Amino acid sequence: MTNEGNRSNDDLRRIVRHYIREWRPAAEAEREYYRSKSFDDAIVLAGRAIVENHKHPHQYRLSKSTLEQATQALAARKSRLRSCKSFADLFTTVEELVGVIPGIGELYVYDTAQRLGANLGRQPTQVYLHRGARDGALNIGMDPNKSTLEISDLPGAFKLLSAEEAEDCLCIYKDHLKQWSSGVPISDLSLGNSCGRGRRHHRRC
Repeated sequence: MTNEGNRSNDDLRRIVRHYIREWRPAAEAEREYYRSKSFDDAIVLAGRAIVENHKHPHQYRLSKSTLEQATQALAARKSRLRSCKSFADLFTTVEELVGVIPGIGELYVYDTAQRLGANLGRQPTQVYLHRGARDGALNIGMDPNKSTLEISDLPGAFKLLSAEEAEDCLCIYKDHLKQWSSGVPISDLSLGNSCGRGRRHHRRC
């Protein structure tokens, strides 16, 4: 392997290690927040995009009325949501229930499914692409027209992450990955994108 290839792989490993150190704890805290709730409470909190008693930055731009409409649509089908046997089934169900509501986009659908999945023990087994995560995937040579990727599709450094962590990492470091793809030395990783799943990072993919 060339020195350039070694540097390239080293940069990806740096990104993944930085994610594990700086972002994994907050992402796990969000999952634990939802695991600790009853399913009825989880539906209301997820519908309103609440994490640790605050509206999550991903959904700051959604109006209260839009979130309430989505919450009611989810609550009306709680038995169907609870019966989902996989994250893929849960994601599809959430999309069917709220995707037609004006203002609701793909990031809300994914986040809501992920929060409910944390409560139900249904984690993604594929990397879902939307907005920032799609940009990150494009920047490492993935097909941005796909809706999901397998972990095995990603460079080896990403094997240290779960599928949902890989989605998060692609989103947070999308600009660094663009530098990486251009052969530009990676800049300060502490800058990152304001895209992390923990509330303290005010993520916005």
